[in-house]
Amino acid sequence: MNSKLGFGARLITGLLMASLSGALVTACSAVVNPDETRLRGDGGESGADGGPGADGGPGVDGGPGVDGGPGVDGGPGVDGGPGVDGGPDVDGGGLCPAGCDDGVACTTDGCVAGVCSHTALDAACPSGQRCNAMMGCVPTRCTSNAECDDGRPCNGAEVCDPASGTATGCTTGTPLVCNDGRSCTDDACDDAAGGCVTTPVNDRCADAITCSTDVCSPLAMGAGADGCVHTPNSALCNDGFCFTGGTCDLTRGCVGSTPRDCRDGNACTSDVCDPTASMCVNAARDDDMDGYPTQRSGTTTCSGGTDCNDANAAVNPGVMEVCSNGLDDNCNGSIDEGCTTPFPDTCATAAAITLDATGVGTVTGSIAGFNDNGTSVCGQTGGRDAVYYFDVSTTSDVVIDTTGSTFDTVLGVGFGCTGTTIVACNDDMDPGASPTATTSRMYLHRVAPALGSTTRRVYVYVDGYNGGSTGTFTLRVQVTAARGDLCSEVMDISPGGTVLGFPSLAIAQYGTCQSMADRARGEGVFQFATPADGQVNQIDTYSQSFVPTVYVRSGDCATGTERACQVGGSFGGGGGYNAARVSGVGSLTAGGRGYLFVDGIPAVSGGAAPASYIVVFDP
Repeated sequence: MNSKLGFGARLITGLLMASLSGALVTACSAVVNPDETRLRGDGGESGADGGPGADGGPGVDGGPGVDGGPGVDGGPGVDGGPGVDGGPDVDGGGLCPAGCDDGVACTTDGCVAGVCSHTALDAACPSGQRCNAMMGCVPTRCTSNAECDDGRPCNGAEVCDPASGTATGCTTGTPLVCNDGRSCTDDACDDAAGGCVTTPVNDRCADAITCSTDVCSPLAMGAGADGCVHTPNSALCNDGFCFTGGTCDLTRGCVGSTPRDCRDGNACTSDVCDPTASMCVNAARDDDMDGYPTQRSGTTTCSGGTDCNDANAAVNPGVMEVCSNGLDDNCNGSIDEGCTTPFPDTCATAAAITLDATGVGTVTGSIAGFNDNGTSVCGQTGGRDAVYYFDVSTTSDVVIDTTGSTFDTVLGVGFGCTGTTIVACNDDMDPGASPTATTSRMYLHRVAPALGSTTRRVYVYVDGYNGGSTGTFTLRVQVTAARGDLCSEVMDISPGGTVLGFPSLAIAQYGTCQSMADRARGEGVFQFATPADGQVNQIDTYSQSFVPTVYVRSGDCATGTERACQVGGSFGGGGGYNAARVSGVGSLTAGGRGYLFVDGIPAVSGGAAPASYIVVFDP
């Protein structure tokens, strides 16, 4: 790229102009074909110095043409007037430093945000010429590369090519690409600085060796391909007290240092060396950094220790007791002291689940501290259980699950605190899938207020699968209006789990395995999304009130293809239950819908309790 300094001293001596408002007088640039005969004469002649043509007259130096008049240096045109040096743009206006004057008469020199600017004004040149910001007035069509240089190196070197088809014959250059290939530098192009400018960024050279000084210096001896220089500083390996005799290795860090042994032999203290104070510090152990020293370290009782769980910053003498989490939060030796809500360990002390306006309620807690009180038909033994309850005031469908719990949960449901406490349960909503293999889910279908009452209380047990179960649980309940057991009103049980159902006695469908006499009985209807493999693993149905008939359809609820049909007796239910099982139901369309019918439900007579049934759906 050409620069201003490459042209030597400027050759422009002036412009010949009649006035800014009048016609241009025939004139010649000192750069382009000067006509010395037009500049002769020194005093009084018209057309030379002293008369109207030159100095003293209206023509050039003394008159209105250039130095003395309004044309250029003395008038309003350039140096003496408002146009350039004497006006508000540069020297006379006080806006820019005098250093912004580039000495080119046809440019307007200014300053923006402290940076000089030079704007070429073609109107300040004679007819047939244009203003070049570097050279002044030049021919309209270029004759050399210098005449095309715009003084901005960052946009590349302009070239004079009369055949290019441009108005001036000048072609634009290729912008400079500033990249020194060193990752520790910022590279940019700055016209004022003459081109590419490289700025080192030391932070980009930081490495994992703590005893080195890391700087960005691409031109220094020993600089890496990234431009970084890493200098070892062994003083950082030898503080004179905590570490002595060390040296800095640029690949391994401090080596050969001898650390001071600050151990005091007390398991209840944390032993460290403080290099700033040049002393050993043996403070009481506080592993969870909650500000309270531990009561015990291993098997050692720590004198003055107050933190009963130094691995949990939320447990210490400075916190409030949290109810129902099974922890001694404030380390006073008691669990849940002062809590107004009973510890929900038994049916008698069950805690309420508050339902919001949409019928959803959620509680969380820890299984720690609970006892094994509930009994169920799911077969688990010794698992601690927590007990909660909610009330229904209309015939409802309910979904209960433990999604988000951290241990293998078992759910149980009951309707009172006497007799058989848990009447239905679920251990793993989908035993073959993860993570739902440890999550439990129950559905209550058409649960209604008790006979002669406006509400029914439902008790929910959150149980651990065995005595070794520990962790936190999340119990979620959602209550909605009951479906009517018609194909237009079906409950969705796609995720799997256990259904405790009560009949609506709707009569609309029947399976091929039913007798004519049995077809007039009521039924429960459920839908499910077809598993990805197009097969349902197993469906077990139990009832103490009737012999269940179970059938499955795919496609349409009312007219779809029957895939299975079974009337009781396929396996022993035990415990007084009648049972029916269908398994390995295949040929279902993946991603489609399937429908499950529990049929054979008898009518309710007199004041008898409605028949109930249990479905375990394992997709």
